[in-house]
Amino acid sequence: IRAHELSEKIHEETGKFAQCRIINKIGRPVKNPVIHIKTEDEKEVEGIVREFIE
Repeated sequence: IRAHELSEKIHEETGKFAQCRIINKIGRPVKNPVIHIKTEDEKEVEGIVREFIE
């Protein structure tokens, strides 16, 4: 999972720009990363992020 890919996907689906940072902490499974997203409408983005991870 790459932050810029997630940003592009959010932009494609919503037309909004999102700044994404993905933080994998040591000992934390990669499938459950900490994702920081700055965007105008965070609720709209949640579903896209979930799909992207799965």
